[in-house]
Amino acid sequence: MKPTQSGLRIQLLGSFIVYVNGNAVENSHWRLQKAKAVVAMLALARGQRGRREQVLDRLWPDMEPVAAARNLHQTLYVARRALASAGAGSDGLLAIRGEVVVLDDTGPVDVDVLQFERSAVAALAAGVEASLRDAADLYTGDLLPELPDADWLTTRRDELREIHREVLVKLASTVAQRAPEEALVILTHALESDPVHEGAVRAQMVVLAGMGRRSEALARYERLVDELLDAFGTDPDTRTVELFRELLTGSPPEERLHQPAGVTGKDDAIGYLPSPLTSFIGRERELVDVQRLMGHARLLTLTGAGGSGKTRLALEAAKTVRPEYVDGVWFVDLAAVGESLLVADAVAEVLGLDSGAAPSRVQALVDQLRRRSLLLVLDNCEHLLAACAQLVVALLDGSPGVKVLATSREPLHADGEYTYRVPSLPLPSPLRTDALDLAVLGRLPSVRLFVERAAQVRPGFALDADNAQGVTELCRRLDGMPLALELAAARTAVLEPAEIVQGLGNALSMLGGGTQRRHAAPDAAWHLGMEPRTAHRTGAGSAAPAVCVRGWFHPRRCGSSLR
Repeated sequence: MKPTQSGLRIQLLGSFIVYVNGNAVENSHWRLQKAKAVVAMLALARGQRGRREQVLDRLWPDMEPVAAARNLHQTLYVARRALASAGAGSDGLLAIRGEVVVLDDTGPVDVDVLQFERSAVAALAAGVEASLRDAADLYTGDLLPELPDADWLTTRRDELREIHREVLVKLASTVAQRAPEEALVILTHALESDPVHEGAVRAQMVVLAGMGRRSEALARYERLVDELLDAFGTDPDTRTVELFRELLTGSPPEERLHQPAGVTGKDDAIGYLPSPLTSFIGRERELVDVQRLMGHARLLTLTGAGGSGKTRLALEAAKTVRPEYVDGVWFVDLAAVGESLLVADAVAEVLGLDSGAAPSRVQALVDQLRRRSLLLVLDNCEHLLAACAQLVVALLDGSPGVKVLATSREPLHADGEYTYRVPSLPLPSPLRTDALDLAVLGRLPSVRLFVERAAQVRPGFALDADNAQGVTELCRRLDGMPLALELAAARTAVLEPAEIVQGLGNALSMLGGGTQRRHAAPDAAWHLGMEPRTAHRTGAGSAAPAVCVRGWFHPRRCGSSLR
């Protein structure tokens, strides 16, 4: 950092230090903790100035206004004296101008927090190893650890930690192929401040699997399940569970770390659409509906519960309309984007464009796409609804050749938006299978999906008279939710369909039917990948379940009878 006209540089990460022309102000000269706090507050404020009333409320919230104002004048005097002890002039420093308190009237002061934020945003957008390392090195510690109880710092401190973690995760992903051991060290560092950061855990799982340590990757998932349950009473998100399923079935996870921006898929079409590892089953009617709506709408959002198949339907629909767009179809996965500020950067990275500098990122993207004809597929928008809506509206207004296909658990609520709710797959009849034609049953999409995925982990698996009842009941219990069915199919390597149904127990039935049951189906999927247990079978007549297999039951989820 270069000193400004006043010669000031301020360090707030790791510890509070103010430099005047390269000389640090000695800690003993800061006679009041509030003197440090007011300098830090102004250094972090927009324009490095704050409203006088806000400064008083933050530093002396329980004090009468007149007394708080006296304290502010005294605190500013002490802070100016501390700066003067290192050679700083007093003109324009820590001054009150009307109703505004100013850090330095002569110009902006260099602050390590601001430098880190600028560097991190640029590095995350570029994805270059050297830039990511430089950004990571600028984070020398948490924001002002000597002020742990300052409420006004909490949000900014948490945001900086998250940005640092995102930088580390991306850095690890960048070096993983060349130096997987180093990537694991970087990810371990990222998890120190948030042990349940799913982006970092997923990256760990992928690196471990790429090193041939698949069992460790699966065990890492199982540990995350316990940690999330203990900390928040929640389950891993859909993306993490999908990765777990891929590892169980032996699918290559390495592609997740290296999806190059601005490249084509397996064919020569312009754009980027990931190539699914499995076949697309059913959804013929839904695909026609989506294609029809895409012909009318510039913004179409596929909505539905987690695990309902929104992403896969969007990919198939995008593939069918690819020839219509001269500048291609581009898939942007927003699941790992944790900050609203980074949505435009994520889109720019995939398209290979310059995202610009804050606060003009969105406009920079609009300007570069103004004469393009392309389809943008925004996947997993639900945790960034406002940012996605803002970006989409700006793109549609300023780039007439751009259309957007989004997936989200709820609509973006943007002007001109069409929505299509993705249903679950059609279910078998509740009639016993001895009254049904196996050929007819086998053509049902939910049954076809389960049978085909089961055959991937258990070669030779097919629908027959012996397992038809179990498959039928399983499809009905899981309400035809694709993700839940695929997770259940992964278990056929060690369990019969009827045994999987038995394992589900009353997890869904006790929640009732109708809407409640349909909301419960995604949650049931988590029961298919939980705490490890050594495979064993109980003796005849035992009250315990017949089977308990590694990664199958979680005792705190399934009740005491499963312990």
